[in-house]
Amino acid sequence: MTEATDGVDGKPASDEVAEIPPPKDYTKSTHFLFDHKIFAIPDCCITSDPNTGDPGLSLPLGEVRAFLPLGPLMKMFKDFTEDDTRLLNVAMRGLTHVKEIRPGDSIPAEILDGSASWTVGPEQLDRARGRMLVALVSVDGTPFDPTRAEIGAVALSNDPKFEERRKAAFDVVKEKLGDSLGGQKSVQDIIDRMSRELSYIEGLRERYGLVSRISARILSTGRIYKNSGALSEEIYRVKILMRAPIEEYKSAFANIDAQFAEILNVLRKPEEMVAFIRKNRDNLHQRLMIWDSLIEQWKEEEAVSRSKRLEVLMRATYRFVARRFPVDQDWTLTR
Repeated sequence: MTEATDGVDGKPASDEVAEIPPPKDYTKSTHFLFDHKIFAIPDCCITSDPNTGDPGLSLPLGEVRAFLPLGPLMKMFKDFTEDDTRLLNVAMRGLTHVKEIRPGDSIPAEILDGSASWTVGPEQLDRARGRMLVALVSVDGTPFDPTRAEIGAVALSNDPKFEERRKAAFDVVKEKLGDSLGGQKSVQDIIDRMSRELSYIEGLRERYGLVSRISARILSTGRIYKNSGALSEEIYRVKILMRAPIEEYKSAFANIDAQFAEILNVLRKPEEMVAFIRKNRDNLHQRLMIWDSLIEQWKEEEAVSRSKRLEVLMRATYRFVARRFPVDQDWTLTR
């Protein structure tokens, strides 16, 4: 799952700050094409403060970077054009969908037309279509194992018994909904459309799996460092603090799955269901995006034995969850 932005090189020909030439066919309605020269500084970007979450302009300053919050920045520069101000406001909204915005980047697709600004692959689409087909064959009231959807539509279609039920399901749909949908092709078109939208949920489900893997490795770390003083206490607190977000993610995916298990309702109200998917997609993407750095750090850590790296990583995880998911907690609970 990758974020898709198309940046523009803004390299000045001299030491003076130069304007970034507008890309061909790009417009300010679709791209962050600023007028003010501050946005022509090489390697500048609009991003969120990692500690406060406030949006700001990040600029290179020698060996370090300066961070100027957007609110004060807009008051500081009186010569911002109306387009600059508008685009900065769009950028604030855009940071809920992407981690950073550079001059010349396209405005996130979520803002422009509601589609996703990141991509998924054929595997996610196949699984999403599998979920839709499992819901379809269950329309006759005969239960079908929902976990079979995990193998994807291609594998399901290679099962003759499943194919027989799938073909019969179209007749059941017609019986229950009449000709209001316009026949089997229209039903298939809706299923295909929903599958494309749900493929992004499948991509997020995979991302959630990586967060769950962190949780599992923390449990392993707790066993490795059992009765090891302060670190043991921190590990226990991390386990407690991670419970709420993990359960919230599980609940969010379960709610989406439940909505699309009701295939007749999906077929009756496709526009409402697309809006439902996109709202939940954006919400989950925003909530999972904050884990990206931690996911990368845990990627190579198996948590099978004590090590300095594991201890450093565990403390970094504690700081992350304590800042992001604080709760009033009685730490004397039985472990």
